[in-house]
Order: sequence, then structure tokens, then C-alpha cells
Amino acid sequence: MLKKNPLIIIIATFFSFVGNGMHFIAISWLVYDITDNPLYVSILVALSVIPGIFTSFFAGTISDKFNRKKIMLYMDILRGSIVFILFTIHYFSKVEIWHLFAATILITAASNFFFPALKGILKEAIPEDDFLRVVTANSTALQMGTILGAGLSGFLISIYSPYTVFFIDALTFFLSAILISFIQLQRDTLSIMEKENERIDFIKDFKIGIHYLISKKTLMFLYLMGFLPKVIFDVINSLLSDYTVKDLGLGAKEYGLLDATFALGSVLIGIYVVTFIKKDKVENIIYNYSFLGIGLSLFIIGFSLNFYMSLVGLFLLGITTMFEAVSRRTLIMKNIDKDLIGRVESFYWIIISTLTPLFAVFSGYFAKYIGTSNILSVLGMLSIILFLTAFKGGKKNFLKLE
Repeated sequence: MLKKNPLIIIIATFFSFVGNGMHFIAISWLVYDITDNPLYVSILVALSVIPGIFTSFFAGTISDKFNRKKIMLYMDILRGSIVFILFTIHYFSKVEIWHLFAATILITAASNFFFPALKGILKEAIPEDDFLRVVTANSTALQMGTILGAGLSGFLISIYSPYTVFFIDALTFFLSAILISFIQLQRDTLSIMEKENERIDFIKDFKIGIHYLISKKTLMFLYLMGFLPKVIFDVINSLLSDYTVKDLGLGAKEYGLLDATFALGSVLIGIYVVTFIKKDKVENIIYNYSFLGIGLSLFIIGFSLNFYMSLVGLFLLGITTMFEAVSRRTLIMKNIDKDLIGRVESFYWIIISTLTPLFAVFSGYFAKYIGTSNILSVLGMLSIILFLTAFKGGKKNFLKLE
């Protein structure tokens, strides 16, 4: 095992998400530019989620039974090639709307093979004592890459064109693939399938992953507890513009500042955890109290109705949601079988990506009647209740783990 594994994974993730952030801004802008119809942008957003629900059924099994490093490498090469093809079509011909939709479907499918393999790589290639810091660094790199990519994309589109962004996006995927090629794993170069000469059965393997998750009370608890933070994240993304305009009476400039403040809180706390937190098993304490912080942050946002207090609330929400995410992922990595992590993660992704957007839609509907600030306050109350649940569950489950 190379000591450089964590750094390679973090840098590769950063470049991959710089590309992701650039690509979504560029392709959504291009779809709107070609069609002059926001409906087609909505279709694009749906195509960036729905295909993944189906491909995840296969992706988890493949991640668990084949060489994860090769999967990540091939998926980065595939995604980079798809984006580069769009650039090439523009250079020699004309990009049509169906090209953009087809590219989105293929990139979404490739990403849903990439991420279960990434989770498995983190479990496989990182020493357990480094889980919290590496998971945090990886999440921070993801956040920073997305922010930087989105910012660069807008700048480059305004000066050049979306196709320039596609060219750079392709290069980020290829660079990520090069970095991944240097990761050294404990596994032999042969996959489990090749060593055992086993036939693949997707239905059977998917059921094995579900039964494994259900049989592990601690893991089940952790995955279930992950629903509310994901719902909160989707609701904030859906309602922040409405909150800015209707509850605060402000405009686009303040909306951008509020959105950036949330991301800033996530990034700063990520850097802090990676740099300063070295105490063993501290993720137990962080996880339990993160829900209290999330609840208080939402109360500040929901009840203050003051721009500067809202900035404070969103900054604290960025901090506490990052605390929750990295501590929960660390606990999951410590307690999950490395040969089943792909199937469990894929099953969870299918469920959460199917259900949580519905909460965002419902919250948008009810916000018209009771106000966005009240929606956020209700979520804050639920977070406080979950804090009490997590604290009780923590004593029962986490604190016994060595």
C-alpha cells in the first residue's frame, strides 16, 4: 500500500469535480441557448439523475466483483471522451439537442459506476485510522472542485463559448484517470470474478447487498439517519432563491452570497478537520452533535428573516452538514464489508435519489402556503429530534465499536 494513496485520490477527486462543475453549467446553458425553452433544461436535469437509478442496480455488483481502480480509470476515460466528442462535433459540424441529451445519459451512467468504485477504493486503499481525515479531505475537494468548476465555467462561457469549457472538462477527466492509475491496492490485479471463475447474477447480488444492510443494525441506523441531511440539502437548493426574494425581500446578488456562504462553511470546516482533528474515534462525538448544530442553524435561518443572520445561519449549516456527512461516512466505512460496499451504496443511492427529490418538490408546493422560513424551521425541529435519536443510538451502537 502506498502512503501516497490518500493524496492521489483527493487530487483526482478534485480535478474530476472541477470538470463536473464546469460541465453542468456549460451544458445547461447550451441547452437553453439552442432551444430558448426552460423545459428542455428541466429534461436535462432529469436525465442527469434518472438513468443513474437504473444503472446503479448493476454498478454496485460490478464495483464489488471487479477491479475498482480499473473501473474508476475507465469511467474517467469514458466521461472525458464523451465530452471531447461534443467539442469535436462542434468543430466539424453542429451540435444538436439530442447530442447533449445522449451525452448526459452516458455521463450519468458512467458516474454511477465511478462512485461506488470510489467508495470501495477509500475502504480498500486507506488505513482505518485515516478514514475521517481522508473522507473529509475528499468531501472538501469535491466541494471546492464543484465551486471552482462552476465559477470557471461562467467566466469561460462569457469570454469564449461552452465548447471551450467542454474541452477543458475533458482534460480534467483525463488528468483524473492518469492520477488514478498510480493508486496501489491490496487486491491482486485479477478481479474476484477472475479468481473464482464465478458467474455474475445481478439480481442475486443485489439481494445479498440488501440483506446484508438489513442484518447490520448499526449500518442501517447510519444510512437511515442520512435521509434528513440529504432532504435539507435538496430543500435549501430548491427554496433558497424563494427565501431570498419573498422572506428577505432581496435580489440575485444576495442570493449568490447566501449560496456561497453555505459552501464556504463546508470548505473551511473540511480544511479544519483535515488539519487539526487527529483524535481517534472523534467521529462518534461529531456525528451525534452535528444534528443539534443543523437544527440550530435552520432555526436561525427560519426565524431571523435578516440577511446578516441568514448568512450566519447558512455558514453554520455548511459547517454542521459537512460534520454530519464526513463523520457518518467514516462510521459506515469502518463498519461495512469491503466486498459488499458497492452493492450497499448503490442500493442506498437508488432509494435516496428517488425519494429525497420528492421532499424538495413537496416543500416547494407547501412553501407557497406557509412560507419558506416555516419549512426551514420545521426541518430544524426534525433535526433536533434526530439529535436526540442519534445521541441515544450513538450510546447503543457506535460507542461499543473499536
